[in-house]
Amino acid sequence: MDKIILGVKGNLATTLNNYYPNSIKVTRSEFIQWPKNPNQLEDFLSKLAIQPRNCIIFNCAGITDTGADLEEMKFVNSSIPIFLAEKSVEIGFKLATFGTVMEHFPKYSKGNRYLNSKLAYFEEYTSREDWMRQNIHFQMHTLYGGSHVKPEMFLGQIFEAINSQKSFNMSGGDQIRE
Repeated sequence: MDKIILGVKGNLATTLNNYYPNSIKVTRSEFIQWPKNPNQLEDFLSKLAIQPRNCIIFNCAGITDTGADLEEMKFVNSSIPIFLAEKSVEIGFKLATFGTVMEHFPKYSKGNRYLNSKLAYFEEYTSREDWMRQNIHFQMHTLYGGSHVKPEMFLGQIFEAINSQKSFNMSGGDQIRE
């Protein structure tokens, strides 16, 4: 089965690219155009002589920084996976998407731009039986990033406070802690 990995820089994409060294790696600048011109995905597969029914696309694209442009975040975290899920049913490839366990807690997700953008895809995904039969959606808790700790994430904020020898202030608002 051919493996296509969307995204090359993030922790998840890097891990999958290492696990599947012969996978086809697609940069954001390329796949970001697909929803705007739906035939580009079929053209991409055709140029590589990939049969959709013998292919899985891992959508590792995602914007986690809640300070990022909201429209771009919604497009990458919701619109692209919705487009891919629709195309997967239409032309027959398998799709693996990645979300968060917080998708099961809409009350908390709606107050966070990142979580809300992931929730939008999850709600659409779970409303479509054909998508759920064809594809798989992984819900993860936290992906810390190994040596690539993101400064906007909880662990990154702690790391920065320690490095700069400043007090670490917890964010306000509703939170779920284990």
